[in-house]
Amino acid sequence: MKFTQISPKLKIIYVIIVSFLVILLDNAYATTALFGLQIILLLLSGIQLRKLRVFKKIVPFSLAIIFFYSVFVGEKNILLLQIFHFKLMASSMGFWLSLMMVARFMTIFLASVVARSTVSPEGFVQGLVQLRLPEDFARILDSVLSFIEGKKGKGKRGKMPGGKTIIIKSLLKGDYKVLLNLINQSLAEGKETFKDYDLAVISAFTMIIVSMRFMDILPGFLIAPGYKNVVIIPLFILAALLTKTPYAATYVGFLSGTVNLMTGAGKFGIFGILQFMAPGLFIDLVLPFIRRYNSLFAYALVGFCAGLCRISALLVLSLLFRMPKEFYITMIPFFIAQCVFGILSAPVTKLLIKHVR
Repeated sequence: MKFTQISPKLKIIYVIIVSFLVILLDNAYATTALFGLQIILLLLSGIQLRKLRVFKKIVPFSLAIIFFYSVFVGEKNILLLQIFHFKLMASSMGFWLSLMMVARFMTIFLASVVARSTVSPEGFVQGLVQLRLPEDFARILDSVLSFIEGKKGKGKRGKMPGGKTIIIKSLLKGDYKVLLNLINQSLAEGKETFKDYDLAVISAFTMIIVSMRFMDILPGFLIAPGYKNVVIIPLFILAALLTKTPYAATYVGFLSGTVNLMTGAGKFGIFGILQFMAPGLFIDLVLPFIRRYNSLFAYALVGFCAGLCRISALLVLSLLFRMPKEFYITMIPFFIAQCVFGILSAPVTKLLIKHVR
């Protein structure tokens, strides 16, 4: 039987198994075998070359692994660069270790690429249903995937309901009209598709989050990593507050991360789902605190922690691949930016809670 003929359910299970085997089997022979298997499956699957462009997404993290392992692990025995008295030395042992770590990372990513490139959106949803995903959430996933696939085919941007440019800097200055219109119109469309109100809310917010890469969302700053937290975190909080479904924000995160994985937007393989699911789960867990303290301070505190959760995929993979401590030091500004924009989401959250019904 060809790999393309295997059922979507088994392919999803395959991706999960390969991802965890890469982590559990910290062995050069096992890594080489798993990596080689993914290459063989890639060739046998007949995937179009244009779909392999997604590999550029993993280049930054792969280069970071090679650099930090080569420079900070093992005995320095290679001169990389010398400027006057400054010498940048590297370790040959660290370099070979880094290649093995990159191979493990690429194995996880390749397994996801091969599986999703040989499964249609409908087939993927069907596979999740067979793995006990509730039918209602499967319908949401199918609806969002169909929408995203349509957008990719048309190559259009900014065509969501109320599709005007959202500028984060303007949001922080109190200009909420565009975002409010987007949310209210998305909720209206969700209620036309789903009779159940909770499903309409979860569908609408999932649609907005996964469609942000097709929209014109501008930071209004020169350098602003994590600026989308100003919009994403309030949506998670609203999903939890506006519904009676337990763990509604977690479902929004899971569905958003799954769509990103299926449409090739993720850069951490199956672990990329954590980037969306972790902040949703955190918000669901602190929901009693949010309901009790309707204040900017409470929303800022929740936003700070949710912003930290947004880096969960990178943090988990960095720990699993045992990145040198120097790597985490260089990432501190990135972590701070994520948390700062989480804090800045507080006034947006408070206003949306007041105006979105």
